[in-house]
Amino acid sequence: MDNIHTQSAKIKQFEKRKIFLPQNAVFVPIDFNKESIGKILKINGFDNNKPALFILEGIIMYLSKDAVYKLFKEISNITKNGSKIVFDYIHESVLRKENRHYGEKSIYKTVNLVSESWTFGFVYEKVEEFLKSQNFSLIENLKPEDLENKYFTEKNGNRISRINGTHSVAFALKNRIGRCYVGR
Repeated sequence: MDNIHTQSAKIKQFEKRKIFLPQNAVFVPIDFNKESIGKILKINGFDNNKPALFILEGIIMYLSKDAVYKLFKEISNITKNGSKIVFDYIHESVLRKENRHYGEKSIYKTVNLVSESWTFGFVYEKVEEFLKSQNFSLIENLKPEDLENKYFTEKNGNRISRINGTHSVAFALKNRIGRCYVGR
């Protein structure tokens, strides 16, 4: 799910690179600031009787605060317990242009070039509280340095690359009667 312009560009890239997607892949355009994910998914055959995985990559930083809260609440309402959600987010300080993170100045210039400004960010320490309010349990909340250590550091300790410090990635599970069961 993406806005129609972004989605069309992605589909063209799949075709250009001869990447064939499963026949059951359904592309559904949505404006998360204006439309209901619950309604859009229902119209497009979403089966809410099975646990689902939602990957919100490059989405929530472009939404209003109200739209982010509505999106997570709707996902919680339409999914079974045991459903999972993965999302990246920018740090709230980036919106204030505090320039505290590696790559912040350059990434902000890039974002502004494409006329899609960031409007929402989280305070790292408050992500778990937010997820609890939406009936999710935090599994992981990875800061940029965590991601670098996990994915860009060799066994001998050499870091092979840096990643932009403005983003973190969180992974959560929809609660099952107040408990978090990982791996089910």
